[in-house]
Amino acid sequence: MHKKEDRYDFRAFGLAIKVARGNKQGLTREQVGAMIEIDLSTDEFFLSAPDPAKSTRRRQLEKQLDNLSDRDLVIVESVTDGTIKSKEVEEK
Repeated sequence: MHKKEDRYDFRAFGLAIKVARGNKQGLTREQVGAMIEIDLSTDEFFLSAPDPAKSTRRRQLEKQLDNLSDRDLVIVESVTDGTIKSKEVEEK
């Protein structure tokens, strides 16, 4: 497993792609993905050996969580707890 400091920060790369999409055609990431017939995160191309059990969506969410404060995470945790409890009620 790589240390956090060994990983390249792809935010600048992603921002450059976003700017190019917006300036050239006004296309969303999903529209570009559909045009080239892929639905993958750039992480899957550039980062080595992602956990195979984690989907692209899960890894993207984890990246977003890294940008939240502890106060923000309280809200996210509450929503997650509510979702889990809701599933338990449905199963009964």
